[in-house]
Amino acid sequence: MMLQHFRTFTDKLRGTPVTTGTTTLAFFLLAAMTAPAQARIPGLSAEEASAFSQSFLIMLREGAEAVLIIAALWVVLRQMGAANRMFRALLAGAAGGIVASLALAWAFSGILAANPAIAEVFEGVALVLAALVLLFVSSWLLGRREAEKWHERIRQGARQAVSNGSIAALAAAGFLVIFREGAETVLFYQAIASGTTAGLSVLVAGGLAALVMLAAAALIVRSFGLRLPLRGFFTVTAWSLFALAIIYAGKGVHELQEAGWITETVLAGLPKVKLLGIYPYAETLLAQIATLVTGLLLNLRATRPTPDGQPAE
Repeated sequence: MMLQHFRTFTDKLRGTPVTTGTTTLAFFLLAAMTAPAQARIPGLSAEEASAFSQSFLIMLREGAEAVLIIAALWVVLRQMGAANRMFRALLAGAAGGIVASLALAWAFSGILAANPAIAEVFEGVALVLAALVLLFVSSWLLGRREAEKWHERIRQGARQAVSNGSIAALAAAGFLVIFREGAETVLFYQAIASGTTAGLSVLVAGGLAALVMLAAAALIVRSFGLRLPLRGFFTVTAWSLFALAIIYAGKGVHELQEAGWITETVLAGLPKVKLLGIYPYAETLLAQIATLVTGLLLNLRATRPTPDGQPAE
């Protein structure tokens, strides 16, 4: 399975595991999302703390997978005795993916700035789309079979690029890995920004905190040769993303209601809990129930064992 493949990447020259991620971080995330806001992040309001936690979770998940795959490709190059220019091509492709992801984020912000009239609709669509993507990302992480296929295709591409001496193909692999995660991150960050009044600085702080943790985990593993339990990390983050999908579904439908695209059927007695995407309307409630049921079905299917003992595809 994917997590077995990525549990450790051994650098043949040093005999040191090269990996990142830890179950401890994942459980910290769940605690951060469920504890009282003022208690978990002093100085921030409940909404700012929620936005910080969401930003932290998204960046940690997306960044962890990107680091893992780039690490795997690096080891493939080492094992095949690739020339230094191959390593530089991989890093150049990864850098290009980062630049392209930032350009995509800039394009999103530019579109909204130039067309304020569509901002509400755009935000609602972004939230609903992010909810759908999070459902499938959560299921994908729990199932692992499709993730394994994706990662194996990337590794095979790297091996073929080295065999053919193709710098461009290897750079493209590095670019694809980073931009794939970057594009998802841009969508998710747009969804977070759409569903909160917390400032950009809070989102940036959450993302930077996740990157610092990833760098620290990678450095600790690299320096001390620790083996961290990635299975627990991805399982807990998968269910955390599932919870975010339910929240985004409610917020997205409510944004579309405010834009006049969806009707409002008031449900007397239903509380309004903005942080959880709960609003006193039948439409938002139905959207969250549909997301919950769909996500549970997808996740149960993904984790159902097949006759060979592997998760179902």
